[in-house]
Amino acid sequence: MSRPRYSFGGAGARDPATRKHALEPARNREGVFPSLDGFHLALHTGAAVRERVTASDHRPGSAADWLAFLDKAKLDRAVLFTSEGLSVGNIQNPRYAAAVCRAYNDYVHDMYARVSDRLRPMALIPMQDPEAAAAELKRAVRDLGLPGAMVPSTGLPLHLGHEYYRPIYAEAAGLGCALAVHGGANGRIGLESFSNFTASHVLHHSMPLMVALLALIYHGVFDRFPELRVGFMEGGCGWISFLLDRMERDENYFDTADQPEKRPIEYLQGGRILIGCEGSEGSLAYVASRVGVEPFAYASDYPHEVDLVDGIREIEVKSNVSNVEEWTLVPGDLVTSWKPNFLVTTSREATDNQREEQMYYVECSRCHRTEYQIRTHGPIDACHHYQCTESNSIQSPASG
Repeated sequence: MSRPRYSFGGAGARDPATRKHALEPARNREGVFPSLDGFHLALHTGAAVRERVTASDHRPGSAADWLAFLDKAKLDRAVLFTSEGLSVGNIQNPRYAAAVCRAYNDYVHDMYARVSDRLRPMALIPMQDPEAAAAELKRAVRDLGLPGAMVPSTGLPLHLGHEYYRPIYAEAAGLGCALAVHGGANGRIGLESFSNFTASHVLHHSMPLMVALLALIYHGVFDRFPELRVGFMEGGCGWISFLLDRMERDENYFDTADQPEKRPIEYLQGGRILIGCEGSEGSLAYVASRVGVEPFAYASDYPHEVDLVDGIREIEVKSNVSNVEEWTLVPGDLVTSWKPNFLVTTSREATDNQREEQMYYVECSRCHRTEYQIRTHGPIDACHHYQCTESNSIQSPASG
């Protein structure tokens, strides 16, 4: 029996972005992973204010495209995270979770890790079954050479500091690999009744990371496993300041039995926690001045929410960290402590001719915001920042 054909008509069809999304969905929701939440099916519909610029003519997000991005952004290596697999914590059948994670890890090994050692995909592990997760983590690190595993920030029934997950942390500490908690959905964090995606997006990456960090500190995971290294991805860095204020206040008010072995700031400064941040964050300078630059690493989110232009701009904007004496994306000593090379984004130098041909600073005539654009000549059509729609012509090639 053949599948019926469906037409997409009515008023919604008049909106090209809606029509494209309906007929060519960005994500295959009949695939192996469950849905993140009720919002992501409509992610970014009609939101673009300029045409996205990818790093190459290859499929966006493919190994070839990622290598082109690294070259053009002057980066050495990147640790890659799944988008579709962020919902792995929502899987209720442990055996299915184990099978999907194993298949995914084989896939990213073949399609990324084997292509170039500059691409370091993070594994998925079936947290639903800690013993199986520990075994898959060991296979992924030892047999496939992956740098560690992503841990979902939402979907799991227990907080990440729970005793149930201790076999996973013991294995990660013994392997000397990294785990990384990745934000990505609004389920089970009090936002289920939100109907505005932007409002949810403001919170649903950072909030689960806050919960995860508190769980790992206050439920003794970092104290029990002193070699464990954990990253906290795609929630920015501003939430760190809020947590520090609250943790430092509460350590003086409540029972010492509820306190971790170290002061809260010592965990952040100990080389075992990495926070993914965007270069355009206004709070980055303050947070870095408070805890040091060591806990932070650039996270591009390419090619999901960020394209090539945005990615390069965010790297350049790191210079806004003016009250930190020397800012680097990942300090050299941190590269060693985060073995194996977790989120290494060391700058790659391009020749002056290459830079002159491709990269220019432009200033938006409406908001006067400076951007780093990939252009060879001619005016820029629009500043992509919020609702700005005009910009001046190219002013000068970017200098080093």
